[in-house]
Amino acid sequence: MNRTWLVALALAFWGCGVSRPEYDAKVREADTAKQQAETAKKQLADLQQQVTGDNQQITDLKNQVGMAQSQAITDEQKGQLEEAKRAVQEAQERGKLLEDLRAYASRARRASATQRCPL
Repeated sequence: MNRTWLVALALAFWGCGVSRPEYDAKVREADTAKQQAETAKKQLADLQQQVTGDNQQITDLKNQVGMAQSQAITDEQKGQLEEAKRAVQEAQERGKLLEDLRAYASRARRASATQRCPL
């Protein structure tokens, strides 16, 4: 029985086969891995925030493009409206000129009829 106690005592002193320097090295590895994981989490959060900001900027730019296209259509329509106004104005001027010519022709016919038949 003394031998069993002696063997058990010897095993207790020797440990489980892991030396203190190996244990300390593994602890340092675990600490380093933990710090790297925390750094990676922080980088992930920063990148996610950056992606959110970039997506907002993309949305803003799409809205600006849409407004610019809408404005371009409006400018094109304004140009067409101005062109139509000029065409209407020219038509009105031609109509007035035609009325003036008809009035002149009517007066000329009356004047020529008056000269043929003096009363």
